[in-house]
Amino acid sequence: MPASARRESPSEEHPAPRSSERAVARWLLIGVWAVSILNAVLYLDRGWFPHDLGSLAQPAMRVLWGQLPHRDFVDVYTGGLAFLDALVFRILTPTAMALRWALLAFFAAWVPAVWYVMRRIAGPVTAALATLLAAAWTLPMYAAGMPSWYNLFFATFSVAAIFRYLEIRRTRWLMAAGALAGVSILFKVIGLYAVAAGLLALTYVEAAEAPSAPPEGAPRGDAGYRWLVGAGALALMAMVIVLVTRAMGPGGLFRFATAAVIPCFLLAFLAARRRSGAPSPRRLAALMGLLAPFVAGVAVVVGIFVLPWLLTGSLGALIRGVFVLPRRRFADASWGGLRGGWTGPALAAAAVLLVGAAPRVRRDVRIGVGAALAVLLGAALALSGHLEVYVATWQGLWWLPPWVALAAAWAFFRSGVSAGDEGSRDAGTRGFILLAAFGMVSLVEVPFAAPIYFFFAAPLLVPMAFALSGRGGAVGSAVRRRWVAGLVVFLLGFTALRLDPGFIRHLGFRPDHSTETALLRLPRAGGLHVSPEDRDLYETVVPMVESLARGPYIYATPDSPEIYFLTGKRNPTRTLFEFLDPHPETRTARVLAELDRDSVNVVVINRSPLFSAPVSSDLVAGLQARYPMARTVGRFLVVWRRGPAPATR
Repeated sequence: MPASARRESPSEEHPAPRSSERAVARWLLIGVWAVSILNAVLYLDRGWFPHDLGSLAQPAMRVLWGQLPHRDFVDVYTGGLAFLDALVFRILTPTAMALRWALLAFFAAWVPAVWYVMRRIAGPVTAALATLLAAAWTLPMYAAGMPSWYNLFFATFSVAAIFRYLEIRRTRWLMAAGALAGVSILFKVIGLYAVAAGLLALTYVEAAEAPSAPPEGAPRGDAGYRWLVGAGALALMAMVIVLVTRAMGPGGLFRFATAAVIPCFLLAFLAARRRSGAPSPRRLAALMGLLAPFVAGVAVVVGIFVLPWLLTGSLGALIRGVFVLPRRRFADASWGGLRGGWTGPALAAAAVLLVGAAPRVRRDVRIGVGAALAVLLGAALALSGHLEVYVATWQGLWWLPPWVALAAAWAFFRSGVSAGDEGSRDAGTRGFILLAAFGMVSLVEVPFAAPIYFFFAAPLLVPMAFALSGRGGAVGSAVRRRWVAGLVVFLLGFTALRLDPGFIRHLGFRPDHSTETALLRLPRAGGLHVSPEDRDLYETVVPMVESLARGPYIYATPDSPEIYFLTGKRNPTRTLFEFLDPHPETRTARVLAELDRDSVNVVVINRSPLFSAPVSSDLVAGLQARYPMARTVGRFLVVWRRGPAPATR
């Protein structure tokens, strides 16, 4: 039966929903969407990292002034976010909150996408729980418009488009999936992980649907094709291992590489073991029929984006800024995260083993164990305000990805791609797509595994866990999904009680509530709440700089791009973060020349930079010679000189 005809009738595993179920699902979606947005809005104005605001707002302002990322200034990201944020500033107003309202708009579109994916895996109640948890793991954690949130959103959109293709078999959905993954690249180059996930997923789709019986008169086998696919999957696996080893060391391979390596290995294993009667050229043509529209979607989006650089002869600057400069982050902005001891890995492994083993024990034993676990998890929630319980729970959550990926590998080895009826194969395909998406997107934690980076991918872990728990027989799938749902309820409680009310400064460290409660009374803050210390600091230094500056330019260094945005002043240099300066050996001479050229009369020196080194002694000497007056304001040293306002150039 042809694939298109097969999908016109519902599978046994997912029967057509009755009208009453559709009505329930519709109202649940509306409720989940409303609750998720309300929860995000409640935390939208809470907290900041000042340099994050600067890294978003400064490029947007420079785009509004007619500058081009990478050609005219060193952008931390690909450049697409600078254009989006510039558009937001033009439509709304240049404030920190304007960037957050823009992020909320994309979040509002993302929640139904998560729901759509979950409804292809589970019933409406389960989908509601999973979507609520996924949403609670995003903006309520940290509502700044960081590119990694957009990477997560567009990776999910791409997965949803592939799911839609599997349902209706229209090529336009493959192109849409590629275009959405391509848009992810425009926000941050790690959008390439979403592209890699799409390529893995579609190659698996071809393998799952390849004919297993030799057709009449087949001239040769498909060994060449299988070797090609296997080699490609192993090459991608090797690249992941090298990337993680370079950034995190060999000790980080299990935690940071396993989830990305497993889908590559499964695809290579499948290519080696599953022979099809179709010859290699026919299988290659079938694969290209899936990959070509996807790649075309990526190419169209990226091609349109690079036009400004191409037309201005600055494509080399874009390539250097996107692919060469980020290497510095591996050396200057890397961290292996809160790995802890053995408690986290043991708890995560125990949770995965319990879910996997649940269908294999007698029903009465399972009920008893489930009741005991419910009491234990309830006690853990009640005691999660205690440091030891909080840290143990966090560590168990943080260590879930490698163990869930290993459980996925075990499930695929046991059931295989061709096992069971068509519905089971489709469930396996959806599980692999989500495994590939989560595994690749989770590489966002490399090289800087601050706790918040876990949540730039974790929402994809939720549907993946439900999809993989559905592998196998109907009874076993139902049991595993109930146990996964129980864990989701627990994690929802832990998130609502401890994670969302806290702030990322102490996320994973201690169960404190947020102290970002002071309104930052600066026009460009737009109603942002920060810590009382930051409020006092910036409400002192920003008006001071504004009153002292005699022209459109000031200079703030190192790692202080927020000063430019909050004061409304311009940066005379190309640099936002000094450790990303492509020519550090000539920095002092360049900076002093630029200060003299633009008649800059105020300099703000950050004495506690987060990433870059402190100001060099030769630059300090040059600044002292030019700026005789100084005042210390918290971690900032403001130096200036008197003089008439320079002519604006």
